Parts: sequence; C-alpha cells; structure tokens
Amino acid sequence: MKKLFIQLCAVALPVFSLTATATPQSIMQKIADTGKLANWQETSGNAGIPAALCLKSARNATLKTTGNIAEGPTLYGWMSYNEAWDKNQGSNYGIYSFPASANTSFSKVLGTKNISAGAHADGRLCAYYVLNYGGAISIKYYMYDADSGELKTETSFGTSNTPDIYTQYAYTLAYNYKDATLYGEFFRTKGDDLAVCISTVDPLTGAATEITEIDSNGVLFLSLAFDNDGNLYGIGDDGNLYTIALPSGTLNLIGYTGLRPKDPQGSAIDPASGRMFWSYLSETQESALYEVDLATGKANLASDYPATTWITGLYTDHTPTGGIPADITDMAVSYSANAALDCTVSFTAPATTADGNAATGSFNVDLLIDYNKIATAPATVNPGESYTFTTQLTAGLHKVEAQLSNNNGFGDRARILTYAGTDVAGAPGNVTLALDGRNATLTWTAPQKGANVGWFDATGLTYKIVRRPDNQVVATAYTPTSFTEEIPDELGNWFYEVTAVTTTEGATAESNRVMYGTSKKVPYNETFDTEAPMDLFITADVNGDGYFWKWKNGAVVDVRGDATDAADWIMTPPIALTTDWIYKMTFDAHAIGSFYTETFDAGFADTPDHESMNIIGSYSVTDEKWQTFEALVEVDKAADYHLGIRHSTLTTMRDELHIDNLQLLPFISTAAPASVDNLSVTLLPDNPLKGSLAFTAPVKAINGQPITEITKIEVMRGATILAEITDATPGKQFSMEVDVPQGVQEFNVICHNGNGRGHDSRLSSFGGIDIPQGVGNVWFEWDQADDAKATIHWEGAPAQGVHGIDINPSDLTYDILAPMWGMMMPSTTGLTTCSFEVSETPAPDTQKLVQRGVRATTKGGSSEPVVIYVPLGPAAPIDAAESFAGGSLTYPTWTITGLSGNARWSMFNSNSSITAQDDDNGYGACIAPEGSAGGEGRLVSPVFDFSSTQPAYLHIYVYHSASCNPGTSLTVEYTTTGGDFKTAGEPIMINDGSEGWQKHEISLAQLAGSRKAILGFRANLPDKDAVVAIDNLVIDRTSGTTSLIADSGESARFHGIDGAVVIEGAEGCQFSAYTPDGRMAVRTTIPAQRHIVPLPAGIYIVKADKTVAKVTVR
Repeated sequence: MKKLFIQLCAVALPVFSLTATATPQSIMQKIADTGKLANWQETSGNAGIPAALCLKSARNATLKTTGNIAEGPTLYGWMSYNEAWDKNQGSNYGIYSFPASANTSFSKVLGTKNISAGAHADGRLCAYYVLNYGGAISIKYYMYDADSGELKTETSFGTSNTPDIYTQYAYTLAYNYKDATLYGEFFRTKGDDLAVCISTVDPLTGAATEITEIDSNGVLFLSLAFDNDGNLYGIGDDGNLYTIALPSGTLNLIGYTGLRPKDPQGSAIDPASGRMFWSYLSETQESALYEVDLATGKANLASDYPATTWITGLYTDHTPTGGIPADITDMAVSYSANAALDCTVSFTAPATTADGNAATGSFNVDLLIDYNKIATAPATVNPGESYTFTTQLTAGLHKVEAQLSNNNGFGDRARILTYAGTDVAGAPGNVTLALDGRNATLTWTAPQKGANVGWFDATGLTYKIVRRPDNQVVATAYTPTSFTEEIPDELGNWFYEVTAVTTTEGATAESNRVMYGTSKKVPYNETFDTEAPMDLFITADVNGDGYFWKWKNGAVVDVRGDATDAADWIMTPPIALTTDWIYKMTFDAHAIGSFYTETFDAGFADTPDHESMNIIGSYSVTDEKWQTFEALVEVDKAADYHLGIRHSTLTTMRDELHIDNLQLLPFISTAAPASVDNLSVTLLPDNPLKGSLAFTAPVKAINGQPITEITKIEVMRGATILAEITDATPGKQFSMEVDVPQGVQEFNVICHNGNGRGHDSRLSSFGGIDIPQGVGNVWFEWDQADDAKATIHWEGAPAQGVHGIDINPSDLTYDILAPMWGMMMPSTTGLTTCSFEVSETPAPDTQKLVQRGVRATTKGGSSEPVVIYVPLGPAAPIDAAESFAGGSLTYPTWTITGLSGNARWSMFNSNSSITAQDDDNGYGACIAPEGSAGGEGRLVSPVFDFSSTQPAYLHIYVYHSASCNPGTSLTVEYTTTGGDFKTAGEPIMINDGSEGWQKHEISLAQLAGSRKAILGFRANLPDKDAVVAIDNLVIDRTSGTTSLIADSGESARFHGIDGAVVIEGAEGCQFSAYTPDGRMAVRTTIPAQRHIVPLPAGIYIVKADKTVAKVTVR
C-alpha cells in the first residue's frame, strides 16, 4: 500500500512541549480529531493557521487485504486529498470518477470547494465543510447543480460554539432514492458528550432536522449508504458494518469488516447490482477500494489506490429498479414567441414501471423550477399520457425538473435547462490567428445561439477584440468577421479574444496562440491580468517539494510546500537592456494572514538560470495588503536579461507569497554622477543623537567617464532632505553635523548633473540608546518548600548593544514573556534584577510546564527572547517508565529543544523502518527533515524524584544501525536547575557494529539525594540520513538485574487482561501498582502462586519483590 509520510513542521521557538494522548475518546473528542489530513495539504483551505500547529509524526502500517472481486460500476466521489495530486494545478478538490476494478485510476469530473461530508442527491451535489480547529467550529453548506456544475447554494452556519451548532455538524451524508430524501449523521449535546443522530437535510438550504437518536454505544459512523429498498447501512469507526432502522434508529450489527477506518469516508450501494463499495482510509493513511459483503460485513479488496487518497460522498450512476416509475420522456419547455417569458412545460409519463411491468393507477408528480416545488402544477398524471403546465418565468436561465412517484417509491428526476427572455450573444466560432512576420490576420464566424443556448437578437451585432498578452483593446464596435494588424516587435505568445456584443457584451472566444519575437522591451510592465504571461515565464522548484510559482486570480503565487525552506524562483522572459541606464524594478507583494512573514529576493541574470541570479534586493512582508517593493538593475553589457523573484522564507513557518505588477523602467542615466566616496556618519561622543556626516564628491560618472560639473548634491535622511548643496565641484570634500534620531537611520547622498540624478550613496547609522543583545544562561531554581513555585535566573545582557554602542546599565531592564493567543507576549516588564519567580498551581499530583521568555529591553528596542520551560508540581517518583506506547507519551511534560540545525525529536508508530522494541507500536526518535544537514536535538524528561541516597539507574533501548554515518550518537544528560546539562556516561554510538535494539544501562548516581532532577537525551545527527531512536526506558534503583519488561529472569511474572492484572510466581510477596505519574493504584500481598488483582483500564508500573514491569490493562 502507498503511504503518506507527513513531514514534521518546523518549530519557530527552540523549545516546545509534547502532550500525552488521551484515553478512550468521547464522541466530541472523536469529531474534534477528524479531518486533519485534508486541512494540511492544500493551503487555500488552511490560510492563517500556523504551520507549527500541524505537527504530526510519520506513520506506516501493513494493510491486510483479501482476494480480487468482479469488475464493478463506475464510482464517483469527493476527493479531499491525493498524495499524487499535481500540486500546481490550482485547487485539486472536487468530484472524481474511477472504475470499481483492479488498478483503478481517477479522472476529475468537477472542481468544487473542499468538503468533509457529501452526497449526490438526484441531480444535486450536496456537501458540508466542517472545520473543528482547537474547539472553534465553522460549518458551511454547499449545493452544486450536478448537470451544470454551478454552485447554487453556499450557506454558513456560523462559528458559534453553542450546543445548537452540533445539530448542523454533518459527519456523513447519504441519499435515499426510495423516499427521495437526503439524510445525514449529525449530533446533539447530551450531558458532557454528544448523542449521534440521523437527520434529514433540505438540499436547497442545508438545514438539518433530527428524526432519531442512535444508541451507538460510542460508535461513530464514518460512512452511510442506502440500498434500493431504502435500508440504511453504516460503517462504524470500530470497523463493523451495521444497519440503522429508520425512523427508530435501532442498530443491528452485521459483522466486522476486518479493517479499522479513521475519519469520514465514502461508501455506496450500486442500485444495478446491489453491491456495496467502500473507499477506505485508515488512521495510518492507508487507503484502498473495498467491496463489503452486506450479509457478513467482510471487506474484500477491489483495488489498491496509486497513492494515499481520501474520498467521501461516494455514489454511482443511478439505475431505477423495481416497481417505481420508469423514466420520463419528451420533456420540453416551449415559449409563445422569441423573448417571451410565458412558457409551457411538457413531458410524457412512462407507461411502465422500472422493472418493465405495465404501470397501474396514476403517478404523483413533483414539478420543480429552480429547485423549488411548484404547488400550482398538476399533481398527477396517468401512465403513458402527456403532462403540461403553463407558467410565467422571470428573464434568465432556469432549471426545470419533474419527478414521478407511486406507492413503491420515487423515480428519477427528468431535468432540463431553459432560458426565458432575450439571451446575450454566444461566443464567436472558429476564432483563428495567422501570423506572417508581424502581420496578424484574425478570422471568426458569427454566433448562432445565445451564451445560455437561448434566443438572442442579432440585430446590431458587433465585436470587441483584445490582443494578448499585452492586454490591448485593438477594436470595439467592429462588424466584420476578420481583422488585421501589425503586432508589437517584441517577444510574446500572441493571441486574441473576440467578444460578441449586442446591447451588452456576450460570450468571448479565444484564438490559437502564436509565438513571435526574441525579447521584451523597456518599459516592461506585466500585470498578470490573465494566465497568458506564464507561457513565457520560467519557474524553478529549487527545494524539490513539487510546488512551483503559478498564476492565480490576477497574480503569481508560490504556495507552502513540504520542504523545510522556500527556495522557488520565477523568472521573466528575456528583456533587452543597455548600459545607458540603471533600471528600476518594482513589484507588488503580499502574504497570507498575520501569522506569517514571507521573505523574498529580487535578482537578474543574462541566462534563465536561478543559480546565475545576481541578488539586488531582499525583502519581507506580513499581511494581505499589497505593498510595493523596488530594486535597481545595473548591467555591464547590452544584452537580454531575465528578472527573477525568489520566495526565500526559511522553515515551514510560511504560507503563500503573491506577486503582481512587475515593472522595469529606465531610472538613472549612466552619464549622471557616480556615488560619493568615503561616506561616513560618526556619532558625537557626548550626544548619541547627533553625528558628523562626511563624504567626497565623485569625479566620474556611473559609466566611468570623467564629469566636469555637479549641479547639486542632496543629503537625505530617509525621505527628508537635510541639505541641498549647490556650490559643489567634483572631488570636493564635505562635512556637516546631522541629527541621528533614536533607532536605525538611513542616510543617502545623491549628486546631480545635466544628465539627471546620480547613483544613490546609502549608509545606515544607529542613533540613541542601542538595542541590547540577548540574555545568557537562562536557568531556574525550584522552591524547596512549594512545588508550585520556581525562580528563573539569567545572565544580564552584554555591555554593548547590537550596534556596538555602550549601554548605560540604568537604561537596561528585563521583560518576562508568557504565551498568549498563540504568541509570546510581555507579562512583566521593567525588571532591574536578573531573576523572577514564577508560580502556577498544577492539578493535584501532576506536573505542569510553565513557558516563559526572558528578554533585555532599552529605549532602543528589545532583544530576542530566550524561552524556557519550567516544570512545576511534585516530582514523579521512581521506579518510573516511558515506552511511547502507540506513538504517544505516558508523562505529559516531556519537552523538545532544537540545539542546532534541523534535528527534531518526535514520537512515531512502528513502521517498515523501525518496529517498537516492546511491540507497543511506539517509540521516540530524532530525525532531520529532507534537504537539511542534520544537527543536534534534545528530548527533555519530566521531573523525577532522586531524593533517596540509594543510586538510580537508567535502562534504555537504543536502535543501532550501520546505515547511519559515524558520529550519529545519543548522550544522556541531567540537570537539577533546568539548564547547564551535564553528561551522564559516555555517548552511545549508533553505528557501533551492532544492529537493531540494544539495551543500555547508565548510572545516575550523581543525582542521589536530589529532590528534583531532569534527564536530557541529546541526539547528534551528522546528516539528514541519521536517526537516533529510543524505546522502553526505565528509571529504577536496580543495576543490570531488572527491567520494565521484566526480562531479568526473576520469578514474578505479570500480564494485563480485561479489567485486571495477573501475577504469577510471587506468592507471599507485596504487590504494588502505580499510575505513570506516580500515584499508587493498589498495594496488596499476593496470597497464591497465581493471583488476579482488579484494576481500571490503563497503563501501570507494577512491582512484586524485585521484579518491575509495565502492564496494560484493557
């Protein structure tokens, strides 16, 4: 099976915490944990969410499959994710078709918005998009016309988190052709959790109405499907197939599918064959198509998917069966005259039912116009007879539908589109461009129908002609059907758009494209009004993440990909430049939301090669407002050049960068004066807000030729002209006193002559009190009497600021920062000492990580904060153990520190590379993302109690591999202050000749008598291929004789069963069981050779005599 490996998102701060996975989930927790895969992959559905919040470990598993099946029908469904999507084709979301057969493949049928639950409802595509992010719920409903693909309804049910929001919280939908009704799984608050309900849905509005509550016993249905008889089937998150009786909501278990699905997914029962198909997705993102046996529930593999794929709202083409009405024929809408609004709807009723038998009695008729039932239309029609209804329509396009029903159910809808009144002109036909040198000949044919296939008045038909890609309107009110002109003498993939015009503009047709020219000319201006310029632009996916610059909504965009850093270039077609001018390049840019700051560079080169680009400007932008940026282009030879823009944001803390209005204009004549020489600003010793500015006037022009005059010199600070010198001569020296206000000031000196303004001469100088450098050596000291308190200490900022200016100690204070609204915000300011007490009370008998930042501050600004996590609460007792079961954590207060490079610790499930040492499907590992150069990362433990004078030992399994390069190592460390980690034992070399999991024991005797201490696990990764993995670690007071898994050979043996622990070989010994956070669950004496001790479900550290073990009670 193909598997999606989700890269770890980079982390903005050097330290962050890991959180333990919760025990059995409620319905509310389950739905909150739904849909993460789709929300990460296409950034248009993820704007404004920080990438660091997307952290998820890579996972893999073996998907069990069974035999092949007979070929099935064509299936359709909403695709929310496909690992093999072309990442540069705009939005890939939509309806896809694929055959229910081996080696299936997907074809896009209709582009839609991203959805989380959907169904085809007899010509209407009905869908919800539910976003449950951090407890904030947003629900939208969409209805598309299945014939035209047009979005007809878009309704928001708000973001209120009141209990009523769950009544519209659609989880999965299914359409019942038996009663022509759309149903779905929704919720209702019930005590502290949610009730699972079945509701009907109004396809036009999305409003849900509950009809029954399901006593699901905690089961969440991930997929629903109706058969021809109106029986509702559901696949639960427990992997079982059920029937759900309506309207009672009674469940009937059919059987286990053999699979464990995760998140809403699509299933459908083919009406022609009665076979059920299921587009399966697992928790580990395994996906495939299965056929489900409706009698047993067993799932049989129909086809593997080429890549990880998430499909919901599965359906097939509907084939009416049984005694329901057969199809309507001869449906039409006729008008009394051209442009008329009164019309007659007519059709012929079938003489038979869908099974071919003669129909008896009359059929009920539902006539709908624009999806609304017409109450005044005749309500019945006899089999085989004609039906007519006369009505008045409003001007415009309308959809007319008719549906018949009898006692056996509803037939399929007959549907027709009609245009009432006068349509606008349709598109011209056969628009053809021919080029002979620069001579363009354009021909076309007049439109015969309206743009909406209605009648239009061709009297006075004219045409508007637009030339692309330079966006010039070259003709209006033009009546012939051919046009000639001479195109500009520059490079372009030339084509034309011809619009038919009557009283208003009608439809437009585009000609073929013909390439002409060798280069663009200056002035150059690209507005990206259409996608046409992309024919000539060059893009480079330098970081290899599969994402390129692309055109989107009148601009070019580079989106967030999977690589750690952005590095993609977009380069213009060649532009002819000379040495007579220095050119000004300007362009507009904006980012997405306020979470991201996008950085980017401008450059140019005489070849379309990103590696040859000369960088001429580096910039950043935050916000969605367009901002204009500029750079100067100065060439040393006349030639064709390419301008380039590189998206350069480091780390995955980025989203989209938009660029528009790229322009290049002549700016400075190279016969104008060159830059001044020896420009300097020296701050006055007694006043850092004033300085002496000095320079020497140039003696040459920019092109190197001597100059004989300088008409004036402008001295500027920012946009302010400080002085204008008119008595200047080439080579003359100047000096003047200038104000240097607080902060960074940019000075510029510009010389002029008869050829205009000369080259800029820029110099930055900092005035006033300097910005301090960061604090050093941040650590903390626990309060000896109160576990809820600790004092943070740090070394003061250096005497000199970041610009080398001495800082008076009286001008320096310190700020404490705390997390607020997802950011580090000042909580205490103006400290004059280098310590601060933090105090937060955790829940009883638990630890809590308190995050704080420390920064130095002056009037000039603040340093970057140094962040520290302070664990408060009682120390966990030892014996202690962590096995990372299920890829999660036993203790909630582990943290991660990035020491250098991109090395990052995380938790993983067992996969094809590494299987957990203790077979509990989880281990910890430090890896480096693709494309990085490795680094060092530290995994930091919770606080443990080493107050006993008896020495403790760490028992840990480390994964060894010869595939890791020499230097890959793990070093165990400790600290009693939260900083200044010291080494405990020698580094463990991963490439030491052994393979697989190896057990190591490390003495922690240095910590004997310490009331609180923390362990660190420092991984050194010399390159991106290095991996340091650990599992099944134990801290106890035994050396080499016992371990967590009780592999010491001691007589006592333990294993968990449902609701209890079984102890063998410990008769007469005292037995103790502890929760992972150190609380005693039970203590008793074992009365027999084999004894059972009842315990609630969970993970326990158990001990009898000298044997210690980890046991999981189900």
